[in-house]
Amino acid sequence: MKRFFTVAFVMVVGVILSLASVLVLLAATLNVELMENAQLRLLAELATLLLGVFLLVASVFLYVRLTVVVFGGKPQAPPKT
Repeated sequence: MKRFFTVAFVMVVGVILSLASVLVLLAATLNVELMENAQLRLLAELATLLLGVFLLVASVFLYVRLTVVVFGGKPQAPPKT
């Protein structure tokens, strides 16, 4: 039963991280679209693209890291030579 709740918790955290990233990107994109200066809009679109890549990769990394920490076993000692 404890394992089931742990799996559910990790899945919910992963979904929340992904949705939070998407919502931040949506807000940034809406702000960029309201800009009137073409040069600044282009620069902001590039910044939004970089922010999107960073946020989504970071959320996947954190989700995988959390999964490994929760479900990973104890690290094995390196073999002695």
